[in-house]
Amino acid sequence: MPSKFYMPVRSVLVFFLAYAGGLSLASAQDLTAEEILAKSKEAMQQPLSYRIVDDKFETTVYQKTLADGTKAVFKDVGLVDGSSPRVKKSFLEKGNQSYEIYFEEGIVLDTSFRMPKMSESTKEKPEVKPKGDLSSHFTVGIAQYEGRNCYQVDLKMEDIGIVSRYYIDQETFWELGFLALQKSGEIITEISRKDITFCPDLTDDFFEIPLDMEIKIVKNGEERLAEFQNIATNKFPLPPPPEIEKRKLVPLPPPTPTPPPTPLPQIEGVGELPAPRSSSRILFVVGVNVVFLAVIGGLIYRNMKKT
Repeated sequence: MPSKFYMPVRSVLVFFLAYAGGLSLASAQDLTAEEILAKSKEAMQQPLSYRIVDDKFETTVYQKTLADGTKAVFKDVGLVDGSSPRVKKSFLEKGNQSYEIYFEEGIVLDTSFRMPKMSESTKEKPEVKPKGDLSSHFTVGIAQYEGRNCYQVDLKMEDIGIVSRYYIDQETFWELGFLALQKSGEIITEISRKDITFCPDLTDDFFEIPLDMEIKIVKNGEERLAEFQNIATNKFPLPPPPEIEKRKLVPLPPPTPTPPPTPLPQIEGVGELPAPRSSSRILFVVGVNVVFLAVIGGLIYRNMKKT
């Protein structure tokens, strides 16, 4: 798509050329920059089709001035490498109306909030006049561009160190290319129009929105972005989160049986130990001994008393 830098610079260029005198002459036909740009503007009002190529996008453009005097432009966007964007969309501009069209989804976003207000009588965009002195310098020359003989119109803005360059075909006055250059000559932006074709059979109906499409009005950039994200999400839904595999319980192995205790080995020459006496027998023997001792003690006490 054309750079945001492109349209304001063009308006500034036209304004200065309209009031600047003493411009350089194109040696071939003695045309001033003002005359070249005026002829180019008129030529570019014709019903045309062409491709605009910049760093990322390749846009096919159809344009025409409608029967009511409104300029209509239809743009079909593709990528430079020839592939299609993830969400394919087109643009339609008619006067102060602007639309994003999603044909595959059947949805149209009315983005007219982007368009500047226009005069109802002229249906022309208000002229952007420069503020202050830009210390600009204009030159006109002859150059080759895309194999065509062109007028080269340069706008040098010394204060910001940028040169805006336009290539206009000498025969058709179609604007073939635009470059924004740094003072060192390094290219900032390049927009090239390719395969420009005159289309006299291009009808006004071509620039109408199909009746079966849903139109949604967005009032600002935030609403436009939200609608676009809805369209993209519906077309390319997010994959569901991966299922977490449930852990399988592994049964524990059966317990190992405890082996019986190993009997003590018999020592040779030692007989078996006598079986232990029971506690009742021991108590009986102790009781008899106590009684015996008590009787003996009593007899001894009696004899000592007689003496």
